[in-house]
Amino acid sequence: MKKYYIYSHTRLDNNEIFYIGLGTYYEKSILKRAKSKYKRNKFWNNIVNKTSYKIDILFESDSLEDVRNKEIELIKFYGRRDLGLGTLVNLANGGEGNHGFIPSEEFKNNISKRNTGKSLSKETREKMSLAQKGKVVSKEIGQKISNSKKNKSFTKIIPSFNKRVKHIPSNEVFASLTKAAYAFNFRRNTLSKLIKNNELNDFIFITNEEYCKIKNIRNTTNERLFRTTKKENLNIY
Repeated sequence: MKKYYIYSHTRLDNNEIFYIGLGTYYEKSILKRAKSKYKRNKFWNNIVNKTSYKIDILFESDSLEDVRNKEIELIKFYGRRDLGLGTLVNLANGGEGNHGFIPSEEFKNNISKRNTGKSLSKETREKMSLAQKGKVVSKEIGQKISNSKKNKSFTKIIPSFNKRVKHIPSNEVFASLTKAAYAFNFRRNTLSKLIKNNELNDFIFITNEEYCKIKNIRNTTNERLFRTTKKENLNIY
């Protein structure tokens, strides 16, 4: 048995292949991903709610790269329905991440509503606080942290702006790369690499100032840095 496999879902009412996917063999659960109904898109669910389907293994390999390439090849061969090219309800071109994914207006609106006004609950904040209590930082680490903060200029202590991401088609902004990756079902490192290499034009990094302006919120980072700089200047005199 190989490590990776490509599977297909075929509807039994007309014997039409409607989905191509990639899975990994596990000793305790054979064909776990192929059999799973978790995290399927609404088009997949619409078909499954109407008719039964069967699972076929189309390709196996120990090479993840070969399996990804085969997935891309098969999705292209059968064609995506949302692009008017075939019968598949896949919303991406296969391979890795969500290359070729085209978010619908409904999807973009749901993402926007889900993130609007979102904040951590009191219970979550209390759990985070309790998790930090009792933790002791060694003198060596404490000294390193102290030394790293000494004599830092204003620009050096500004957090990296690549934590803020903007999705151009929907004009939605995300407080972190992780949140943007989760919203569009990317791996965080994959999305970061695609943006940095200009391989994905739907996303751009924005500064913290731009993020606060779009969200119409206070730029607390700048305020905190201003207070820190002012305090350091007072200490000098």
